[in-house]
Amino acid sequence: MNQTTKPQKNHWDDITTRASATLAFANYLKNNPSEVENCKEDSDYAKRIFANGYFYLEGEPQDDPNNLLRPIPKDTAFRVYDFDPKPERDKLVTLVLPDPNAAAGTVVAKDIWLCTWSVWITFTP
Repeated sequence: MNQTTKPQKNHWDDITTRASATLAFANYLKNNPSEVENCKEDSDYAKRIFANGYFYLEGEPQDDPNNLLRPIPKDTAFRVYDFDPKPERDKLVTLVLPDPNAAAGTVVAKDIWLCTWSVWITFTP
């Protein structure tokens, strides 16, 4: 669905596979613009398109029951935004609190403020 060669599925927390799936997802939507609105309007639909070939979804049967992979959890939400208008992306902010044991002065704003705000791309503390 979102790739031409079939990748090997992996654990949901595998960063390399997430990066590959992200690029494949964007490429799929570029080549299938009629799917963009569905992905923008339906988080679960976007999740299925994103996962296709790369990850299992929680509750989905896996190919090898003896070597189960960590799936994308049911409660993981996907939000898809168009590049423009940028203000639409300002409606979603994710703040991840730092490790409470982190040494003072070692945490930077970009470690906490994970968002889609267009100004964030150019922000330098």
